[in-house]
Amino acid sequence: MNLDKASEAKLREVHSGLVRLVREVHERWPKAYPKETGVRVTCGFRGQTEQNDAVKRGASKTPWPRSKHNRKPAMAVDLLPIPFVQKDWKDIPRFERLGRFVVDVGKEIGVAVRWGGDWDRDGDTKDEKFRDLPHFELVG
Repeated sequence: MNLDKASEAKLREVHSGLVRLVREVHERWPKAYPKETGVRVTCGFRGQTEQNDAVKRGASKTPWPRSKHNRKPAMAVDLLPIPFVQKDWKDIPRFERLGRFVVDVGKEIGVAVRWGGDWDRDGDTKDEKFRDLPHFELVG
């Protein structure tokens, strides 16, 4: 199954390793969790205005140009499980499943990522001061 057009457009400015990971997750996620139909890329590259707005909204703690979203190609993506509706933002267990799934698929295919729900990568999501559950970034 292919990603939607908006996701594909966002991936054009993303590091090739992340592109490969996102496509692999999109294919595997519905097989592992049959109620899911895939993932959607909501953010890849962010320009200065968009990054500073994300900081103002509290969606990011990293001002321009220090976010991994601010590089070309972007070294970070934000993903949502689909289907997704507004109330799903409060479904923390679903984001945690997706976060662990993406990290595990990354390990399998050799793309090391840090998930915004477990910044220190210790497997404990409760010890994070800031949680950015849709966020995945390349390590290194």
